Amino acid sequence: MLFIYILSALIVFAKSQAVPAPGRGALTGYCVTSEHCKPNECCISFTQVKGKRGVDDLSQDLMKFVKGKCRPLGTADSSCYVEPREEEPGLYLDRCPCVREKFCKGTGMILPPLGESGVCRPKVKECNDANDCGKNECCVSKVRPIGKRDLTKSFSGTCQPMGTTGSGCLVRNGSGRPTTSVFLSCPCNKGLECEGNGQIDIPIGELGTCENAYRPRE
Repeated sequence: MLFIYILSALIVFAKSQAVPAPGRGALTGYCVTSEHCKPNECCISFTQVKGKRGVDDLSQDLMKFVKGKCRPLGTADSSCYVEPREEEPGLYLDRCPCVREKFCKGTGMILPPLGESGVCRPKVKECNDANDCGKNECCVSKVRPIGKRDLTKSFSGTCQPMGTTGSGCLVRNGSGRPTTSVFLSCPCNKGLECEGNGQIDIPIGELGTCENAYRPRE
């Protein structure tokens, strides 16, 4: 009796071991949800937009155990959807979402039925002044001034890097890290100055390029 019990248990165990597990062994790189993929990947469904299964090199015998293939999350300039579409939780259609440090910036192109197509871009940190930004950043206003009165106001903006050699700049912003928000772009770093090029952007003033403040003048 004990022998029969042990034999039955071994048979059940053998059958369980024979069933391939998503993300392991012969199914490495294949998935049912994104949990079966690496941390920097997502599970892309075999199902295409029109309902057809995608062509893959996985055998039909193994394909019945999975629903998709692991693909890299979107990095800089990767194609994405503004609102990622899931066939079911953790199983995406056509494209992976962007990595955490990026967001999908829409291009205005709509791809029915998946929605607006986009490109993965770095996330932008919002700010009210330089205190909200990193030590090598300043707060650049999101609002473009319309008249001279607007030049005296402070608007909310986004953190952007300080100007380096060759960077575009605004002469009126001077150099060094400002404490309030500025227009157009950050001033040049200390040791640099914004050398005007004669091009005037009304009403904010003359545009220029960050150059070494101590370089010989021609």
